[in-house]
Amino acid sequence: TALSPVVGLTVSDWHVDTQTPADATLTEARSLETGATVRQYDCPNRRRYVLSPAECGFSDEEIALLAAAFDRLADGDVTGTTRAPARAVRAETERSNPDEVSAVLRKHTRGYGLLEDFFADTRVSDVFVSAPAAENPVRVQVEGEILPTNVSIAPAGVRALASRFRQESGRGFSTADPTLDTSV
Repeated sequence: TALSPVVGLTVSDWHVDTQTPADATLTEARSLETGATVRQYDCPNRRRYVLSPAECGFSDEEIALLAAAFDRLADGDVTGTTRAPARAVRAETERSNPDEVSAVLRKHTRGYGLLEDFFADTRVSDVFVSAPAAENPVRVQVEGEILPTNVSIAPAGVRALASRFRQESGRGFSTADPTLDTSV
């Protein structure tokens, strides 16, 4: 377990543990409108919520396209807000339908990263990122039950999310007041 496989895109500060929980029994699987798949498992100690984002199924070509489009955005070659990720993807490819790659790029550059996949699950009412976030999995509340997930976030991602939430909520957030409760 010390060397369990964790994957993450270079354009993202999120990490996904791809290993199926040990001694787990699959109780439910469903697809989300974001292209992600959610599975719930009964484990010996508790239930677990496992997210497989759409980008986990990307081919090497799609990952390279995503990285090149991200570089275009980062270099300022493509400007704007909501449509910039799609323009960056189209500038990098001749493919007629790069929508899925554009949606993932938008999610990680203009959106809330993998939180958007959790938000797309109508059964999830709350999402918790607890300190130290790099060591603790994201937790979700599903129909009244709080479940650990297979997703974690790197410290840089925590700082970026906190900054964004602070800006959107208009509330302060610091080490002196380390709780930020907001709706997005």
